[in-house]
Amino acid sequence: MLKFIRNKSKYFVIFLLFLAFLQFIAYNIKSKYAYNTLDKIILYLVSPLQEFIVHTEKKSTNFFDTYINLVNLEKKNKDLESELNRMYFVVNQFEETKIENERLRKMLEFKKESPYEIVAAEIIAKDATSYGRTIRVNVGSRNNVTVNSAVISYHGIVGKVISTLDNYSDIMLITDTMSAVDVLSQRSRARGIARGSVNEPLKLSLDFVSREEDIQKGDAIVTSGLGGIWPKGLLVGMVSTIEKGDEFLFRLVEIEPSTDFSKLEEVFIITKNPES
Repeated sequence: MLKFIRNKSKYFVIFLLFLAFLQFIAYNIKSKYAYNTLDKIILYLVSPLQEFIVHTEKKSTNFFDTYINLVNLEKKNKDLESELNRMYFVVNQFEETKIENERLRKMLEFKKESPYEIVAAEIIAKDATSYGRTIRVNVGSRNNVTVNSAVISYHGIVGKVISTLDNYSDIMLITDTMSAVDVLSQRSRARGIARGSVNEPLKLSLDFVSREEDIQKGDAIVTSGLGGIWPKGLLVGMVSTIEKGDEFLFRLVEIEPSTDFSKLEEVFIITKNPES
């Protein structure tokens, strides 16, 4: 291929010189006011070539301009996308900060209005097996938290402390099957024991309620104050199901907890109960 180009290079140079000569002549002809026959012949031969060169040059210029514009547009799109993602992140952080501030405000108000000495705690871990329900919080013995301290939320009781370290505590929720809370109906004062339901992990069963007791669906169930852990009158939940059966000495009663454990983020631990 290189040999072919070297052999033909002199013809290529001659052709270029010829084109340059025709361009020169055409330029000089354009500057005249009158064309003779030779001028017209030369213009006839040169004009298509000039038109082709100019057209090719314009197309090349337009092509490269378009390419550069597309490259710049793509870069701008990427920059805009990055900025949009950054703004999404900022807005999300702002919204989360707003929610956090509202939670802190509610916690301070709750702590101020509570009749008990309480410490606020944030949930940092959860352990939810088929039967066990425990959580870990970021306060411990340094905050006067002790084993069997009662744990509550804005909406009612949560559980009790089962172990503590300096800065951490583990809490057994009332939905745990090993939990037992002495409770009564706020309306009729019918008594029973609220335990974690085996069949419904997020619900409670109300045990030892005899068939003669006045218990109705929708009754508010509160702590009785017995047992020395939870103060009297704290809301536990609402009666959601009552089943009767002649073969049973006790009714089968289920309670819907007042605290939504699936959305629980912070709790309050009672460090001193004025009733105790």
